[in-house]
Amino acid sequence: MNALSLTLILTLCHLVVSSPLGSVKETLNKADESQLVINYLVRYGYVEKGKSYSNEQVKEGLKKLQNFFSLPETGVVDEATLELMKAPRCGVPDIITNRNRYVIGSPGFNKKQLTYKVGRYSPKLTDQEVDENVKLALDMWGVNSTLTFSKVDENPDLMIDFVQRVHNDSFPFDGPGHVLAHAFYPKDSKRGGDLHYDEEEDWKILDSPLVPGIDFFSVSLHELGHSLGLAHSPIRAAVMYAKYQYIYKDVGLHEDDKLGIHQIYVLGGKP
Repeated sequence: MNALSLTLILTLCHLVVSSPLGSVKETLNKADESQLVINYLVRYGYVEKGKSYSNEQVKEGLKKLQNFFSLPETGVVDEATLELMKAPRCGVPDIITNRNRYVIGSPGFNKKQLTYKVGRYSPKLTDQEVDENVKLALDMWGVNSTLTFSKVDENPDLMIDFVQRVHNDSFPFDGPGHVLAHAFYPKDSKRGGDLHYDEEEDWKILDSPLVPGIDFFSVSLHELGHSLGLAHSPIRAAVMYAKYQYIYKDVGLHEDDKLGIHQIYVLGGKP
């Protein structure tokens, strides 16, 4: 075990020992659990990446995380926080603000007629299933933004691919279970608008949240929100909530999502 790993374990054990919620002490004595906490806080923007992390940095990062997800701001790794960190979610970092509603991640595209292409499909879904669900998701965003979308064969504004592990960007996937997909904001370098699904997930077209698997439509609706400029929302019922949740097709966007996309493309930017 290297010095950094030992430091992380001692730091997190100190947080747990000092907490009245001692039930997770045994869990967090494991090196992999403590590394999970640090990796999560750094990856999603709650702690700045560095060579080492002080007790105070970790506590403040945990408080920011807990605040964003409406958990008690204990500054320690309690059961609810650890459960959140292990849950499937979007790979796009959270943007921490004082807002209690939608967050805009990018000014958006400077045109209203956008094109898209699915480059690599998944053997777990038929091409038709992918095409129909992507179109349905785009249409839901379009109704509330005045955007229109056309499927093309070349030079799309939004390039959509199923990939796995290390692929053609700087954000490798981690295999089944945690990061389901990620997308790039409209003006985020040459990849702006692109969307990547982790091929190793258990992709399904589901009619109920009670059926095992990851619902392709639910993830698509969320990720395309990023492709169009929205960041994660702290509102639990919003499509743009970071943690994976099943979205009923007859419900679609939450009012918070509608207000956010309307702000970008109808009202013209940040509120």
